[in-house]
Amino acid sequence: MLLLEAVCAAIKAVFATPERIFFATVLIILALAGGSVLTYRHERDVARTKLTQAQADLVKAQGDNKALAGLVATQNAAVADLEAKAKLRQYQAAKADAEAQAAQSKYTLLAGKIQAQVPGSDQCASLHGLRQTFTTERGKL
Repeated sequence: MLLLEAVCAAIKAVFATPERIFFATVLIILALAGGSVLTYRHERDVARTKLTQAQADLVKAQGDNKALAGLVATQNAAVADLEAKAKLRQYQAAKADAEAQAAQSKYTLLAGKIQAQVPGSDQCASLHGLRQTFTTERGKL
């Protein structure tokens, strides 16, 4: 208790008059206000720095996005071109296959006619007819 009484006596000695109490209160309020102003300025400066950095990052990201969009568009166009070429080649291959099958069937028919010929007196007429058929069929190709 002695310590507490000593502290109270010291406070009464320092703040003995109301003017001193008012003056000490004003000093404390000014010190707190000054500290809060310094803290606010520091936080404001940090926020401005972060905002500037974020804006720079945003500009860079927008540029990167535009570049990537251009690359994606180029790749999409290349893929579409390759798909169109593949479809054209597939169509051409199917057409060539159909033409080859048609030609093969004609030659198979002609080969059957050759094998069906009977040797003898009708052989000349058969060969002449076969030659005309072959010439006609070959002209259609």
